[in-house]
Amino acid sequence: MKKTVLSRSRKSFFIGYIFALLFLSMIFFIYILDIFPPLFIYLLSFPAIYLILLPEYSILNDKYIIKDENIESVSGIIAKKKKIIPWSLVSDVSMKKGVLGVFLDFGDVFVNSIGGTKEKIIMKGISDPEKILRKIENKIGKGKILH
Repeated sequence: MKKTVLSRSRKSFFIGYIFALLFLSMIFFIYILDIFPPLFIYLLSFPAIYLILLPEYSILNDKYIIKDENIESVSGIIAKKKKIIPWSLVSDVSMKKGVLGVFLDFGDVFVNSIGGTKEKIIMKGISDPEKILRKIENKIGKGKILH
């Protein structure tokens, strides 16, 4: 059984990383210039740490598994939540890339199911979404890309 495990790409957090770097630079210069007391500088560092740790949590938290018989979405680090859609129940698959995603080659892939549940898996911020879209279409037996 061949399976592909995907997670969110760090490229999808590029803007957040830039803001964190700018924020840390600002804190460093405030520290060097000795403008504010150290407690204020420590308090300013929390948003920068948040901007760095949030993407890492998201990368660890969300996994997408493409298997021969189904696609799975697994979220959670300690408590796990799993969605499984068999290929026979997939109604359509599509992809979306933003402006930054076009340049850095990341985007979202949407997998919708048929039936009463209308279950949906959204693979957010994955690298090379066109390749993943084609792989899923081959699994469900479609030969065209949906937009």
